[in-house]
Amino acid sequence: MNTKNMCLIIITSCVVVVSIYAVLFLNSVTHSGNESGRYIQVDHRQNAVIFGSSMRTKNTAVIDTKTGAVKDAVQE
Repeated sequence: MNTKNMCLIIITSCVVVVSIYAVLFLNSVTHSGNESGRYIQVDHRQNAVIFGSSMRTKNTAVIDTKTGAVKDAVQE
């Protein structure tokens, strides 16, 4: 297999993986009749988005995905 084909396979694989995670993210923050997925948290120390049952109250900012409002992080 030549280098051009190998690069094309790698790029295509990366696009597929990113697309899957994008769909999962959008599904998790979509309003679905109840308030499930309305709020997400961002952990600024780890540059991570926190979902669902793992949500914490310290060192995270809470984002309301419906209004765009952000509640600042509570420091430990």
